[in-house]
Amino acid sequence: MWEDAPRQLAPALFAEFNADACVEILDVDEFLQRCNDTISRQTRFSESGLLHERVEYYAPNRKVERDISEARWLPFFKHGSYSHQEEYRLAAALKGGA
Repeated sequence: MWEDAPRQLAPALFAEFNADACVEILDVDEFLQRCNDTISRQTRFSESGLLHERVEYYAPNRKVERDISEARWLPFFKHGSYSHQEEYRLAAALKGGA
């Protein structure tokens, strides 16, 4: 969960993500609750709700922890060469989607 997510402000990540700004979230619980409240009011996201997890960095020759046959986990996989980014992601699927 987010509690285990590293908190870092690495200038190199700005270039990797082609970003020129950063938003610091001071109250993560409140932020996630507000995101969840907003998503839950949107009919187009009613099936999935808010999904949020740490990214799982994988190597093609190793077993992953999550079940890759479940489409809801797909946004949370990324090749191991990006593991230094230590991402935590939020996602929502459109109605009728995965």
